[in-house]
Amino acid sequence: MLVVACAATMLVSGCTAIVSGDAIATPGEEGKRLTNPKCSSVTVPLVEMPLDDDSEPRVEVPQPSGWERVKRFESGVVRVYLAAPDLRANGFVPNATVAMANLTGKVSSEDAAFAAERDGLEMFGITDLVEASSTICGYPSKTLTYNMALGKIPVHRVTTTIVVVKNGSKVFTVGVSVQALDDTVRGFDSARETILAGLQVSPPATS
Repeated sequence: MLVVACAATMLVSGCTAIVSGDAIATPGEEGKRLTNPKCSSVTVPLVEMPLDDDSEPRVEVPQPSGWERVKRFESGVVRVYLAAPDLRANGFVPNATVAMANLTGKVSSEDAAFAAERDGLEMFGITDLVEASSTICGYPSKTLTYNMALGKIPVHRVTTTIVVVKNGSKVFTVGVSVQALDDTVRGFDSARETILAGLQVSPPATS
């Protein structure tokens, strides 16, 4: 499930120093949208998620100022990784992972897809889970806020927004997770809101 991959990537990479040459420039286009007028407008550049094929939903991720894309942490279901080195605190770089999972054949409904992702999170022993239902770009979504710890990483708050997209018989989940060890660092809260609320999800190009 995508939340499992996100959690593992976020926790490991957050403790890794971002060295010169890691980050790549991704200026994007301010306010760019693909084809879905139901999405919220954004005023920051957008990073377009790479797709495996045209049956996957098309996704663009807001990139706040100071957040850099780091491709070496992108693999498998983790399609986009953003980090904010200027907001580093307690030896940890705040980061955001954007992932997509194909649950076709594993679930048949939006509710089952959300349940599968929630079950994946519970593998990490999360606590104090708060769940809120909504929509993003017209698709059902849930935002999960919870406490997580892994290995030497102390307990901290993580926010994950999951969007379920059905394309005919296919079911995909798109997930964005944002975390920092100290979420009171100036600028983190507004950046998190920009990334999660401004997520752009558009219909697949083909069925």
